[in-house]
Amino acid sequence: MLRWAGLSWDEGPDIGGPYGPYRQSERLSIYGEYVERLMQGRPCLPLLVLAGAAGAHPRRGPEAQGAPEVRIASASVRPSRSGAPLRDTERSVVRMLVPDEGVTGFEDLIRGRIEFENRLIDDQVLLKSDGFPTYHLAVVVDDHLMRISARDARRGVDL
Repeated sequence: MLRWAGLSWDEGPDIGGPYGPYRQSERLSIYGEYVERLMQGRPCLPLLVLAGAAGAHPRRGPEAQGAPEVRIASASVRPSRSGAPLRDTERSVVRMLVPDEGVTGFEDLIRGRIEFENRLIDDQVLLKSDGFPTYHLAVVVDDHLMRISARDARRGVDL
């Protein structure tokens, strides 16, 4: 469709380039490496959603609805649904841990300072149980490795 519209590009899965591979399915080992690095620094840990909450999105705060969840302190010692160590065939998701206390905020160019109480922010999934990254992980890793910045994204764009 891009070719039909007369657009061209410098790099990508069809023409190669210095920052490939370009398909997420071909970058799984890269995402896995960054998750391991994050877990060594402890800002995210594996999280196993227990039986009864299959498919549920574990939440904190008023939205919790009692969904059972377990925060795991070590990737090497993880309980299974029965309390026994997980087998290799059972995989947990990896979530970015958000502190329970405090406030997270940022400056918005239009609205000014925006803040959220941490207790209301979910621990976001970074790596799904099938080994694929979510947007929260892939966008940061890919932009970093491909040297993409907000300045690059704005360059040449008429808003």
